[in-house]
Amino acid sequence: MTNNIEMMEALERKSIRLYNGMIVAYQQYTYEEQFDIQKLPIVGRESEGYSINNGIICFIHNNEAFITPETKKVIEQLELEGLTRKHFCVPFSVDGAYPRNEKAKWDEMLKRAKQEHAREFLDECTRYCDKHNIGKIQAEMLERCLKIPMKGIKVKNNGVLQKVYPLLNSGCLDSVAESIIGHFACNNGVVVFVYRDGKTYLSRDSNIILKLKELGYLESRGVTVPLSNGEIICDFLLRCQWENNN
Repeated sequence: MTNNIEMMEALERKSIRLYNGMIVAYQQYTYEEQFDIQKLPIVGRESEGYSINNGIICFIHNNEAFITPETKKVIEQLELEGLTRKHFCVPFSVDGAYPRNEKAKWDEMLKRAKQEHAREFLDECTRYCDKHNIGKIQAEMLERCLKIPMKGIKVKNNGVLQKVYPLLNSGCLDSVAESIIGHFACNNGVVVFVYRDGKTYLSRDSNIILKLKELGYLESRGVTVPLSNGEIICDFLLRCQWENNN
């Protein structure tokens, strides 16, 4: 019991407490406004709970309200404390709103949550692949592949500027992701596959298709294979990596 109390107190310290009159600023707008705490049902034990919107959690505990980025650990801690999910407005969850006077702390919280989401996604992908017998590629072979970054790769195709994105770009292991992870496709000597880490890789290694099949990867039809139709990578370092390692 004492441990739960301490963990909840720690969560509150890491979160941002909402108070009447705090300044609400917006990333895409120049105006600011004062927050009205009366928008939240913070009085009484029956009001305790949490609400989620656009990746932001607002939770009410001991007649005080807090905001924090959504993560599985936060939800587990709230429910361990006995708070249930409810439906009320979640401040700072729309229009790029942020608490002006707590901006540095808020930005750091969002950064850490993003890192935690990435770790959670990697763990989910790994467990899924282990369950479905999707194996590991040798490190040397994987290093020779080109990993498509989440932000994409700028390419030129017949003089037209385009952008190539990973096949899996959601960061969530849903049914769509499960239909892509552990799959590969090929075109004109280029192979694209989604690995155990949920990342998309490209290779021109003639041996990789056989290796992927041996490791339990399935071939997908009708998948667009990046860099298989004459596209030229704009970034010099990425282009060198692609040309030199393949």
